[in-house]
Amino acid sequence: MNESASFFLDLVPYLPSLPALTSLEISSLSWQNASQQCLSSMARCFSNLTELCIHLVEFSHSRQVAVLLSCFQMLEKISIGATFATEDQASSSIPPLNLRHLRVLRLRMGLHGTGAFRDIISWFIPTNGVPAIQAFSIASLDASFLVVVGSLLRELGPTLKDLDIWFMTTVTVDELNTHIDLTRNRGLRSLTVHSLDSKSWALLEGISIDVLSVDIFVESMAALDRNEWARLRSRTPQFARLHRFSLAVICFTEIPGNNGGSLDADTVQGEIRRRVPEWAEQNNTEIKLEVKPILKFYDAVR
Repeated sequence: MNESASFFLDLVPYLPSLPALTSLEISSLSWQNASQQCLSSMARCFSNLTELCIHLVEFSHSRQVAVLLSCFQMLEKISIGATFATEDQASSSIPPLNLRHLRVLRLRMGLHGTGAFRDIISWFIPTNGVPAIQAFSIASLDASFLVVVGSLLRELGPTLKDLDIWFMTTVTVDELNTHIDLTRNRGLRSLTVHSLDSKSWALLEGISIDVLSVDIFVESMAALDRNEWARLRSRTPQFARLHRFSLAVICFTEIPGNNGGSLDADTVQGEIRRRVPEWAEQNNTEIKLEVKPILKFYDAVR
């Protein structure tokens, strides 16, 4: 929904009940002036909603997010990409979320309101009354979130099956080793990381997975050599169960070559395949490689 905020908020009370609607995206508006009448109407209209995507929505504080989520008790999938007008965390008066069916949680940090986002993450720790989610995705993660994210992952334990985690470049390996320990997530089947660097290897330490997906950003062919390809070729325990390795190369529409001009997708794939280990011949590991233009990539991960 890309309508203006006032139009959407004014429209909702007049909508009929829509029991067949199970998925809703609220996008590109301010939620700061949403009335109780609007929220009550949403709960009535979308009573069978199982999937909610909040994309580029501005809230005053995290309590507004909690009230919105509480309108939909059948939710199985939640995606939150929000910003906040203040850095304040919500008060302790927020009631526990009644989300017994929740299985998938995706969070994308906004440019403002990191305190509010830390508060939101803590709501989904299973000890706070919600079920242990099976798939968790978090993007734009800086060091200030590591403690609460580490607590969430620890409490999810073996229930967590799929993890997609994207660290900011400012996060250090020492900080990761201090706060994030995936050895407790023994049921983890797939891990998606967004680089081939020391932070990614710190995450993989001590675990074994079925599917490893990596997104790397390549602004030039020379940038390929900054990734730690050699470590992929090692016969480490992390890859004992691996049966699929997916590599997505995120780039501009054209990739500048080393000698001027530009390189097409086929050339890029060839350059990368020279660096990817021969798992397919050694242990039946499927290798999937694709090149994605940067705008399509960011639209997909929202």
